[in-house]
Amino acid sequence: MPVILQLRSLVFFFLVLLIFSSVCYAMKLSGREKEVEKQGNGLEREKRENSEKITNEEDGQEKGKHWNNRPIIGILAQEVDMELLEVLRHLGISKSSLVDLNRNHYRPGTDRADRGDNDGWTSNRTLHSHLLNRVQLSNNRLSQRGNDIYSIIPYTTEPVAEPLQKIFGNSVDQFLKSRRTEYQQWESDFEGEPGTTSNKNLSYIAASYVKFVESGGARVVPIMIDRDDEYYEKMFHSLNGVLFPGGAVAVDETSGYGRAGKLIYEKARASSLAGDPFPLWGTCLGFELMMFLAARSKELRARCQGQNIASTTKGTRAIHHSRLWRQMSHHLRRAMETEPLAANFHHFCVTPENFTAFNVNTDFNLLATSLDAEGLEYVAMAEGTQGLPFFAVQFHPEKNIFEWTTLENHNAIPHSANAAAVASYFARFFVDQARRSQHSFSSPEEEQSALVYNFNPVDMPNTSMEQVYFFPLD
Repeated sequence: MPVILQLRSLVFFFLVLLIFSSVCYAMKLSGREKEVEKQGNGLEREKRENSEKITNEEDGQEKGKHWNNRPIIGILAQEVDMELLEVLRHLGISKSSLVDLNRNHYRPGTDRADRGDNDGWTSNRTLHSHLLNRVQLSNNRLSQRGNDIYSIIPYTTEPVAEPLQKIFGNSVDQFLKSRRTEYQQWESDFEGEPGTTSNKNLSYIAASYVKFVESGGARVVPIMIDRDDEYYEKMFHSLNGVLFPGGAVAVDETSGYGRAGKLIYEKARASSLAGDPFPLWGTCLGFELMMFLAARSKELRARCQGQNIASTTKGTRAIHHSRLWRQMSHHLRRAMETEPLAANFHHFCVTPENFTAFNVNTDFNLLATSLDAEGLEYVAMAEGTQGLPFFAVQFHPEKNIFEWTTLENHNAIPHSANAAAVASYFARFFVDQARRSQHSFSSPEEEQSALVYNFNPVDMPNTSMEQVYFFPLD
């Protein structure tokens, strides 16, 4: 009996020891987990505090900083390309017609008797016919080897830079000169107004860019091309930011778009570095313009197959310090990397290699890349360094929410909920950057006279643009 009691006591002792050891181990493990969690929370808190500190410093939210709650953003106009000019010429629309249009919003095809005008507007059936012809011309020209240059640099008569020269050879100059001669002839035919000696064309802005800015909470002023330096100086000190839209003109000084863009970019850069932030946004051609200017006006683009493609965007390490990317929700960041939310319509792009080789990284950080139809990686998003409030995307966020065409060569625009949310985020982000600027017009009357509300868009059914604002050049 004593032996049995001793055995029971021994078993009980070992059980107590086992339980005690298990409890001690569990407490020790829990302590380690809490310590790790504490350290993680500390790092996360420090990261969040640093992020908030950077955000406050960059966005002007520090104590006592006044935000502009009535921001006005300028959108740079550009020359009408030959295909769009052809539509207007066939329609019989003259400069005087468009001036009248700015005073009274006529929908093309409205019955003349109801309008009481006789300035050459055509019937709705004729309008659709000519616009469809334009689409067919676009499809045909896309299959031509030279069209890639024409669509980007249609006006220049100077030799193009080496990257493009390598692609197309010595025939480039002759091709561009012939296009310029053809353009001048069409331009002259289009003008056709008695007593007119000017050979200048119209300029335009796609209405989707205006709606994009307005959706972010700002008003819009169109910035005209081919004006003197005094005009751009005045615009710069009156506006709170500028958007460079996409299009089909030269990014160098052979186009009015390129000349004005360079002046604005240089003023914005100098002002921002001096402590007076002036944000810029570039879309597609606007992106290429900003990359070109950051490369000190050197042609750095490569040919790529980015026409009519919706793509994903892959972020780089720079996104962790990016204002544009960091303020986006985790859901949208994830969506951009996994869903084709970026609408691309471009024949040229900037590769990561050229981005570095041409020292673009002096002014910009490479935020994200995409792949073209043949797997070529190119820069999709970039953001200014040194505190420069410059933001550029190769794709078209405005199309996600404001362009609805289903044309065969323009039907890759994503319209999903995430696509719309991303576009809306970009619009709000850029407008919020513009709120930091305290520039303003000298009077309410001057401000009112400059707004885009003084112009009316032209409806453009069956084309890649729903509506277009036209501006006759003085």
